Amino acid sequence: MTRLVILFVAEAVVFLMATLNIRACAKGRIQMTLGTDAAIAGLNFLLIQRIAEAGTSLECMAYTAGAVAGSAAGMFLTKHWTEETTYGCKPGI
Repeated sequence: MTRLVILFVAEAVVFLMATLNIRACAKGRIQMTLGTDAAIAGLNFLLIQRIAEAGTSLECMAYTAGAVAGSAAGMFLTKHWTEETTYGCKPGI
């Protein structure tokens, strides 16, 4: 059960970061783009071993569900981004 939760949460965070990264790139938020790039790379490095050890279809489904949940969370968090709501990052910096 622990492995299922780890796979779900880790993949949700990766896809959340990927969605934030794409939105930050589109809005010209360089600092946020670089930060999410680093987070994605680090998380992917840590996930490689966990994915290789996953042996059941239930673990695969948890991993996939995490991806969907992460993308949905990223879309929800960034839906109303404007030039004023930069979450600490100024556009173009």
